[in-house]
Amino acid sequence: MRLLSLRLKNLNSLEGEWLVDFTHPDYEAQGLFAITGPTGSGKSTLLDAVSLALFGRTPRLDRISASQNDIMSRHTGECFAEVCFETDEGQFRAHWAQHRARKQPQGELQSPRHELAKIECGTVLAHQLRRVASEVERLTGMDFDRFTRSMLLAQGNFAAFLQADADQRAPILEQITGTAIYSDLSILAHERYSAEKKTLKDLMQSLDHIELLSPEQEQQMQQELEDVNAALRDLDNELSQYRAIRHALEKREQLLQNKRLIAQQVNDLEHRKQAFAAAAQRLKEAEKAAQLEKKHYALTAQRTALQQAKAKQHALMQRLPPLRQQLDQCQATRERTEKDVQRAETALQTQRPVFQQTRVLDGELQRLDKELHRCTEQKQQLTAAQQTEWQRLEDCQKELQQTQTQHDTVKQYLDHNQQDSHLSAELGAMMHCADYVNSLQAELKKKKDVLQQAQERRNQLDAQHQDLVLAQAKNENQLQQALDLVQKNEHNWQALTQSRSLAQWQEQLDAQKVQYNRATALMEFALEAQTWQQHQRLRQQRMATLIEQEQQTQHALDQALTVVHSQEQAVHALERLLASEQRIMTMEHERALLEQDTPCPLCGSTDHPWADKAITPPIAQTQHELNQATQQLQRLQQQVQTQRDALHRTQGQLHSEQAQAKQEQQQQTQRMQRFAERHGLDTITLQQQLAQPEALQHALQQAKEAWQHTERQLAQITTLDTALLSAKQALMQQEQIDATTRLKVEQCHAQRQEHAQRVAECQHDVDQLVKRVVQEQEKLVEACQPYGLKAEQRPADFIAELQIRQQRWETQLSALQQCRDQLQQLTLNHKDQQAHYTQVHQQLQQLEQTVEQLTHERHTTQKTRYDLFGHAVVEQRERELEEQLKTDHALHQAAQKAWQELHSRKTHTQEALEEQNSQVEALSTALTLSETRFLEALLRIGFSSEQTY
Repeated sequence: MRLLSLRLKNLNSLEGEWLVDFTHPDYEAQGLFAITGPTGSGKSTLLDAVSLALFGRTPRLDRISASQNDIMSRHTGECFAEVCFETDEGQFRAHWAQHRARKQPQGELQSPRHELAKIECGTVLAHQLRRVASEVERLTGMDFDRFTRSMLLAQGNFAAFLQADADQRAPILEQITGTAIYSDLSILAHERYSAEKKTLKDLMQSLDHIELLSPEQEQQMQQELEDVNAALRDLDNELSQYRAIRHALEKREQLLQNKRLIAQQVNDLEHRKQAFAAAAQRLKEAEKAAQLEKKHYALTAQRTALQQAKAKQHALMQRLPPLRQQLDQCQATRERTEKDVQRAETALQTQRPVFQQTRVLDGELQRLDKELHRCTEQKQQLTAAQQTEWQRLEDCQKELQQTQTQHDTVKQYLDHNQQDSHLSAELGAMMHCADYVNSLQAELKKKKDVLQQAQERRNQLDAQHQDLVLAQAKNENQLQQALDLVQKNEHNWQALTQSRSLAQWQEQLDAQKVQYNRATALMEFALEAQTWQQHQRLRQQRMATLIEQEQQTQHALDQALTVVHSQEQAVHALERLLASEQRIMTMEHERALLEQDTPCPLCGSTDHPWADKAITPPIAQTQHELNQATQQLQRLQQQVQTQRDALHRTQGQLHSEQAQAKQEQQQQTQRMQRFAERHGLDTITLQQQLAQPEALQHALQQAKEAWQHTERQLAQITTLDTALLSAKQALMQQEQIDATTRLKVEQCHAQRQEHAQRVAECQHDVDQLVKRVVQEQEKLVEACQPYGLKAEQRPADFIAELQIRQQRWETQLSALQQCRDQLQQLTLNHKDQQAHYTQVHQQLQQLEQTVEQLTHERHTTQKTRYDLFGHAVVEQRERELEEQLKTDHALHQAAQKAWQELHSRKTHTQEALEEQNSQVEALSTALTLSETRFLEALLRIGFSSEQTY
């Protein structure tokens, strides 16, 4: 991956928009390779922008979401990072952006957007956060972890790496690069190496007991391997031949199926020919009827026109009476709407003076309502203020009473606990004495713990000494048992080996194994000979199958050639039929030149029945049948060629089988000669032995039993030798354990004496500390008695209670002075609050009188307005009268227009009815004449009536 450019906006300290073009010549010509600058100038921000544009996250901030964004510059509403890079697949642009609501600094963070696109065509490859990261990983071959390990190292991790010493750098480097797994792999590799090394050592020891083959034995096994490979090659050839036979049989089945298909097609053609006979007869009748097609079409058109004219005549007659009725109704409506307009104009002119007087009274009422509303609001405010001042006055009175009560309570406490006033002078000495007692008790506890540990250690040593004495006795018993086992194994080994060495036993085993291998080879060669004979019998069967297959294939080829000849004749017949139909179509121009009563230049006839009618022979159908027949012919020819190829393959396979049979016979004779020479036998003796498989099997079983018996006896000797060696090693280990146990018994006895002396010293120290603690506690109790110490209380707990009593005394003394100051101030506040309440009460009484006057004046004006116009609204009533006048005018104009339209429609309808009557009479006369002429023409060409036609 190669970076082309970097563009960013409002990231950390880099406010505004920035662009870095890495393709600029200065990056290569001037040798620029580093980012430098003081702390906080934005060096790391450039690297964060690259990571943010590619993966939507940075090494320092991880992921950025709609709830948290610590990389956007302060007091900005948007930020983005964009990187253009190049890989082997082309150039791409990765863009990441996030903004606040309406891009304002105070807006809520919105979800980030991430997009990856191709630079050349602008195609967007991905626009989701996860999808973009996966696409970047596919294009660059790096995910975020690999990118931060191989290309972008986090600043904090690198600083820690530089400041660490040599021993600390390895784990830091593993953490930075994510290679901690390689340390684990190194440990596993070392463990695997140790295990494999131990396995190799064991295998090498086992290998020392394995005897290598002699050159004769190695040559014999190599020859046997060659024989087996030759047999495998023969089986592969046989398998190929079987596959070829199966392929030929499948081809034969396919040819038979094609033959059945061709026979079925011939039957289908015959059925189609018979089915077309009835259609041909209908075609002749249709050609005779086509002579009067134009005349019949004209007659049908006249009848349709007459029917349409009569229908239109009837519709006009039905339409005329409703028009007369509607015209009368419209005349009555026009007169009624004209009277309504006159009444509406009169009512509007009568009410205009009343509207003017009512508007004046409404204005006065609005003025009074505003003034009354203002006074009412002011009254409410003063009422609320009066209630607030009264509440403050009551609160001040309550606070004054509470402060007085608190003052009396504090004064009573101080009088009752007058003895606590001396605690400030004596409490320090008592606390010092208590601390000294606590320190003595802590030291006493430590001494007791040390004493307890010493006693426990002494007990442990006693138990350990007892265990060691028992273990010593047990070890002496086990030592005697190990010695007895060694002597027993030596006696058994002498009896089993019979005064013979392991080498002599191994030579006997090798000789018996060679004899067993010779018998095994002879038995395997006998089995191979039987397999070869069975293979030869199978080859004879295959050759017979191939001869029969050759005859069947030749017969199928002859039948296919006959079918191909028939299909070729059918194709030639369809080609001739298609050429004839095409010639008929080419004479279309000559038929168009023929004229009525003019002789035809070809036949001389003056009657041209096909001059005005197009002839459309079924060329498309004939062409389709020709194409199908041609394709069928091609398929049959391909089948013939397939049959010929199959015949050639069958003949080739037959010749190959014959040649291979001869070659395998020669190879079998040579193998028998080589086997006889290798084992020192002549061919006749070998054949005699191969003819007796039961004797070979018996000899093989005897050799095997002798070899296995010697092998088991040698294994027992080896096992016994290993057991004898293990018994001697166990005897040596037991002697070492016995000596170690004796040494531990002596050491444990010395430690027991040392810890007994230490326990006595600790007990003396504890007794002395107990006496000192009792003396100091008596002094502390004597000092606490004057302040009420009880017999069941501990002095330390009572001192803590005295501290609380001293603090409470000082607190109550301070509270008494504070209450006196508050009483003086609250008394002054109560007087001021009472004066302020009296002033607000007087203002409220004056405002209530003003509201009463305004209410009476408004009631008088309201009564006058009601007497004049009631509760109706002037503007609404005036608007209703004007709208009524406009509505009446519109209805009158609509009635006038409707009357004019109906009168015009009535006149036009009467004129159209008179015209339609004349047209019906003319069409009836023409239809009668046309029907007479058409009936005469039907009789001339052989039709008895129009229904028969």
